[in-house]
Amino acid sequence: MLERVQDFLLQLSGVKDVYTSTRLMQGAWTPGISRIRGGYNPRYSGDVLIEVSPGWHFVNKTMHEDQLVRESCIQFPIIFMGTGFKAEKVHKPVSVDYIAPTLSRAIRIRAPNACSLAPLSE
Repeated sequence: MLERVQDFLLQLSGVKDVYTSTRLMQGAWTPGISRIRGGYNPRYSGDVLIEVSPGWHFVNKTMHEDQLVRESCIQFPIIFMGTGFKAEKVHKPVSVDYIAPTLSRAIRIRAPNACSLAPLSE
């Protein structure tokens, strides 16, 4: 039944992908599905998770509110100062996921267990 629901939802405009509970629990691992799996809890999450296309959002008509469900890029400077940091500009997009491993390397401690990215080294 979940596969039929998934096939139907994928036909709707604005739906980028649909993840069923079966797909999340037993499906193949991909880098894109890793973050979704990290936020999925079989006890509390629904049977179907919908990923909307860029520029789309959910509207709750009963509550009269819009909910943006995609991350947007917010540019801001990151400044690291101290021993071990040389002056340079990093030209690639940097997410907050790089901060913990970069600081851990700078102060020579082990990175937190949840770190999945390497420290900045440009």
